[in-house]
Amino acid sequence: MVPHPPDQNHLHRSRKPLNPYIESFHSRFRDECLLREVLLNLHEARVVIEDWRCQYNTERPHSRLGYLSPEAFLNRRVA
Repeated sequence: MVPHPPDQNHLHRSRKPLNPYIESFHSRFRDECLLREVLLNLHEARVVIEDWRCQYNTERPHSRLGYLSPEAFLNRRVA
């Protein structure tokens, strides 16, 4: 069996971040979701990730929104 060459599109930690926004998101996702859970199967991973995604997109404060959650930011803009 011939080993596959490394994927050239894969970002290595030793490289300078190619997209700082994506790198920041991946860091938060890894630290706040993946490293805090022991995922035993694919179904459990999907449930945990979906819960984190919903919390991230509705409840978690974001610095770009003046440290408001996206939901609070939208409510403030509409009112």
